[in-house]
Parts: sequence; structure tokens; C-alpha cells
Amino acid sequence: MVNRKKLGIVGAKVLLVDDSDVTLHVIKSYLTHHGYSVITASSGKLAIELAGKESPDCIVLDLMMPDMQGDEVTRRLKADKELQYIPVIMLTAKSDRETIINCLNSGANDFITKGYDPRVLLERVNGQVRMGKLQKELQKINAVKDRFLRMASHDIRNSISCIKLLTGSVIDGLEGPVSEDQMDVMNRIQHQTNTMLNLLNDILDVSVITSGELKIKPKPHSIADVLKEAFEGFVPAAKAKSITLNWAVPDNISPVTFDYNRIMEVTANLLSNAVKYCKPGEQVELGAKAMEEEVQVWVKDNGQGIKEEELPSLFNSFERLSSKPTGHEKSTGLGLSIAKQIMDLHKGKIWAHSEYGEGATFIFSLSI
Repeated sequence: MVNRKKLGIVGAKVLLVDDSDVTLHVIKSYLTHHGYSVITASSGKLAIELAGKESPDCIVLDLMMPDMQGDEVTRRLKADKELQYIPVIMLTAKSDRETIINCLNSGANDFITKGYDPRVLLERVNGQVRMGKLQKELQKINAVKDRFLRMASHDIRNSISCIKLLTGSVIDGLEGPVSEDQMDVMNRIQHQTNTMLNLLNDILDVSVITSGELKIKPKPHSIADVLKEAFEGFVPAAKAKSITLNWAVPDNISPVTFDYNRIMEVTANLLSNAVKYCKPGEQVELGAKAMEEEVQVWVKDNGQGIKEEELPSLFNSFERLSSKPTGHEKSTGLGLSIAKQIMDLHKGKIWAHSEYGEGATFIFSLSI
């Protein structure tokens, strides 16, 4: 008896999806012969169900199926946080450019036109299974990194908070008289501790958001209340830089459903940036208006503005702009990215428009 070498990744699991029993039988027999564990589905709906239950290492999926096309199945898989990293190889009888582009745009990792050499399919499956396993390992490493980062940041934040309390006690005169020079040193320490706390809070926010652990708690609230609280919190910073804060929020906006603390964070971030990048004598406006299906909130300034080529990447993490803070304030480059992800969790939108040298307007919207 001939002992043929198994050329697949032995024990790896493949979900094979096709509405043709013949195709299912032929491909399953071939992949099984080479060491794969193969489960089959004859419809797109069943494929999505089995993907959730079986956690396959790779999905081989026919494009043309009666109940749900393969590209739609792929889109739904890639939209699911638990399933999005499973590699998908699309099988198609068509080889025209538009079909191939559509397959890849749907999220498929690879495609094969029918009439292929079975060995080509085997090697494509091998490659995607290896990539999928590597992705899983990277996810595990990233999860460990995120846990460590959160633990370290919490510990460091506690220590910095103690420094802030102690220096605040000295500044408030609770520890006895200090000289003018000593007070200047205390104020410098206080400023640096605030900078470090803001940095750590941003790092923790990003870590929680990217890990998928951030949960919002939306409830009906007055949008004017949260905006007013954020507005009043920046009056001292604006006054210190001789920047005028203008209030343009009507009192009669109906309650909107959102997470109060998180929308406060988004608003505070936009106000902070506006004050940070404005010069003395310039103005910042916080406004809002109710529309038919949403409430729009904006922060507008007449400061430096943003270059047109920088607008598309504005909400990326660690993005640095050519415009610089006017009072030597520190920036992590994370604030707008965090704001974007918070708005995504609310199924809202956030965007900006600007004329360089004439100011910028940042807008976010919440559905009514």
C-alpha cells in the first residue's frame, strides 16, 4: 500500500461552503486526505452559524449561492468581532476583473477561480491557515500587552495623583509659608503632573477601546447640560490665554440618548484642542442645533486651522499636525482618535472642516 505524505496542516479545521454536493464531496475528500478536519455547509446562513460554533482556521466559500452570495457572507463574517480574523478564500467560476475586485472588497483574503489545480487550493489553504494562526498568536500577545499596560498605567497614575495632591497642599498654603521661588517650582510640578495624568488617561482609553472592553451606558440626557459642564471646565484655561469662549447652545433641544461621561470626554477633547491651538485674542465657540434626525454639536475656532492634506488622517492614533500648540502645551496625538472611537460606539459621526490659517470646525452628531 502506498503511504502518501500529507501536505496539509494536520488537524487544522476548514469550513467548506458550497451549494453543490459534488463540489463539497470532492474538495472535502482532497483536504481530508491531506490532514485537514473539514466541516461543510450548503448555504451562507449555515456557514455563518457554523463559523461561530466551530471556530475554523479557514473558510473556503463559493461566491455564487442561492440564499446568500459569498461576498455578503464574507461581509457579515468580517463585521463580527469574534469571526473577523478567520481567513476566507473565495471560490468563483468567474475570472473577470470586477468579480475579483468585489471578492476582495468584501473582505476575502484570497480567491481561486474554479477549474483550478487541487494542489493550488491546498497551498492557498495552507497559507491562509498559517496566517490565521499567526494572527491569533499576535492577538494573544497584544492582549497580554494591553493588560500589562493598563496595570502599569493605573499604578503610575496613582503615584502621580499622590504627587499632585501633595503639591496642591503646598500651593494652597496647608503646609506652611513658602517663598515665591518655591511656589513657582510647585506650580511647575503641578503642571507636569497634570500633563502626565492626561497622557496616562489617553493611554488607558486607547487600551480599553482597542481591546473591545469599553462599554457605553447610553441614557436620555440633556445635551445642553453636558456641553455646559464641559464649557465651564475650560473657562479658566481660556482666560489664562486671553481666549474668548462663546456659548451657542439653545436650551430647548430635546433629550438625546448617550453616555454622559463619554460625550463629556469628546466635547472636552475638542475644546481642549481649540484652546490649545489658538493664540491670545482669538475665539472658540461651542454650539449645537437640533435637526430632523440628529443633534449636531460643534467646536469652532478662528485659530491656525488645519492643512487640507492633513484632514483625511486627522482621527488616526498618534497623528501629529503641522500646527503647534501656542502655549507649549503637550499633546499625545490620541485625543481625536479616542473621540472618533467613542462616537463609533454611539453610532454617531465626527468630522472636521478647515481653511488653513482661518480656523477649524469640529462637529459630532448623535441620533435623536
